[in-house]
Amino acid sequence: HIAVEVIANAPSREGVALLKSVFWDKSRALQRSIIVELAKQSGPEDQKFFLDVLEQLDDGEMIKAALLFLGRKGDPREVSSAVTSFLEHAYDDVKEAALDACIALHDPLTTGYILGMAEEEDPVQRMMAVYALGAIDVKAYEHIILNALDDESADVRRVALEALGRDCPI
Repeated sequence: HIAVEVIANAPSREGVALLKSVFWDKSRALQRSIIVELAKQSGPEDQKFFLDVLEQLDDGEMIKAALLFLGRKGDPREVSSAVTSFLEHAYDDVKEAALDACIALHDPLTTGYILGMAEEEDPVQRMMAVYALGAIDVKAYEHIILNALDDESADVRRVALEALGRDCPI
């Protein structure tokens, strides 16, 4: 933990390489500390490491850190399918992290997936879609957000109203 703290206070490529090299052999608690620092300090060249984390680990905290990195620094063409797969995760906080990553990616493949979610039967999927589309571009997806104002789910209607409210100063 002390070594992770030292590297956190003196970020460098060497520190990132060291943390990645020891990550898999450490306890869950230490892995959580390491991945938070890696998500902050790593560059796009470290994308594969974070994809491996998503594929191999089931710890929600580590998944959220990996999603944070991939949304900010990942190549959308390579990470979109991995990120969107977590929109159906069992934990709500992981779903939220995946949704934030999708918004940050803002690429045609991810946006297409989100557009599909707007038509799902599951109200949670529709609510996430309306939230994301509102965050990406309210004007471009205004027709979908306006339609969501008539959704049978109160949560979907609330998120649609919030999305429209962000664009309108009234």
